[in-house]
Amino acid sequence: FYNTPVISGFQGNLSIATKEDGTSTLHASTVPVSLSGTYNNGPIGALLAYERNALEDKYWQIGASYKVGPAKLMASYARTKFGDTGNSFDAFNTTERVAPDSKTKGWLLGAIITAGPGNVLVGYGQKKPDNFETIKQASLGYEYILSKRTFLYTDVMNIRRSGTKTTNTFDVGIHHNF
Repeated sequence: FYNTPVISGFQGNLSIATKEDGTSTLHASTVPVSLSGTYNNGPIGALLAYERNALEDKYWQIGASYKVGPAKLMASYARTKFGDTGNSFDAFNTTERVAPDSKTKGWLLGAIITAGPGNVLVGYGQKKPDNFETIKQASLGYEYILSKRTFLYTDVMNIRRSGTKTTNTFDVGIHHNF
């Protein structure tokens, strides 16, 4: 991998891996490559990224953020086009393979708002695979900062899948950077 120096907020990133030997049951056939460009300067942030994995799945994402007062507002859009190997799995459905050449599209809106000694986290997004149900997720969380390296957190999420069920989750934890 190679990361360029940051110049006026811009940075480029490149990652290349070796091709698998072909003995895998997944029949990987391509050299994985990942490219991205980021911009972070003042209140504005942006990302453009592309990746092709060994199964010939192609991912791209565009995202932006803007800091206004105590809030950082964020949005992103992503698209995956699965390769023709028939060996790929979608992140939300790991029990059956996706159809060759199918697509998944998704978007996300979010915010991090400084509140008291921590941050409120808010997010809403949607994921629409070609051959599976649409997934919508709303999230709300809080991080209570204890030090530069440690914070407590709690999150509540609502995940709705079209045509099936709604799942609510809740978590509490501690995060520490070593």
